[in-house]
Amino acid sequence: MRDLTVGDFDAATKSSRLALVDFHAKWCGPCKSMEPSLAAVDGQGADVFKVDIDENPELAMRYGIRGVPFLVLMKDGEIADMKSGAQSLGSLKSWLSAHA
Repeated sequence: MRDLTVGDFDAATKSSRLALVDFHAKWCGPCKSMEPSLAAVDGQGADVFKVDIDENPELAMRYGIRGVPFLVLMKDGEIADMKSGAQSLGSLKSWLSAHA
């Protein structure tokens, strides 16, 4: 998993075949609970990137993020799908498989 900022977001998500972007915040309990699941799927069909909404409000505004955790699945730099709320490992795997 790699942390992204507004400066490297576009290049990272465009160069990845399938990018799962986790918009999160340090104070968010559900965000922290998803860490092991995100780590488990990183590199397994998608590259996982993390964006702290407090440190990168421009990105949160660009994607209309109003609550965290919020997941954006990107394919070739374009939005393929979005999910709001904490997701289980099984849910993440199924979601990635559907977009592979």
